[in-house]
Amino acid sequence: MVSARLAEAVLREQAVFTVAAYHPEYEVTLSLLSVLGGAGVSQMYHPRMIEPERAALEASAQTLRRAAETIR
Repeated sequence: MVSARLAEAVLREQAVFTVAAYHPEYEVTLSLLSVLGGAGVSQMYHPRMIEPERAALEASAQTLRRAAETIR
């Protein structure tokens, strides 16, 4: 059912989903609440985070960047 709803959003409208998309600020692909439509992800929403959460997200993004470098 979820796949059908994602396809419908891409083909006919825009809708908000948690999907993985490249995030320029972190320079990696992250799964965040995003507006999905025919042009792909048009907007990503940042959750409210306290500083330790923000630091943990940055650490995770750094780990993903390092992993991507090792496979290039």
